[in-house]
Amino acid sequence: MEDGTTSLEVRASVPSPDGYLVVHDSWDPYWTATVDGAPAQVVRANGLFRAVHLTAGEHSVRFAYEPTPFHIGLGVSLGTCVLLLLLAASRLGDLHLYTRPHGQEEV
Repeated sequence: MEDGTTSLEVRASVPSPDGYLVVHDSWDPYWTATVDGAPAQVVRANGLFRAVHLTAGEHSVRFAYEPTPFHIGLGVSLGTCVLLLLLAASRLGDLHLYTRPHGQEEV
């Protein structure tokens, strides 16, 4: 139904008994899944791929990639940039762009 870089949505039909939907994309611990809107565990299939357990019947399965370390790193980087910009702005206020040599009066 939908195939993006960080998400995948499929409709799956599973005959009796239960089975697994195996997606031939790389397994990563930051993939999450929902089956019919309910959270589901993403497991490693064949050592390389990701899979989710499905009961018999029709299902809507959505995978989403949510790399927590990336978001933490992005937040830390943005916070550091803001801090550096504020520090630079405060230092610019302390600079005297033009100073008269000592002993000269204003004309």
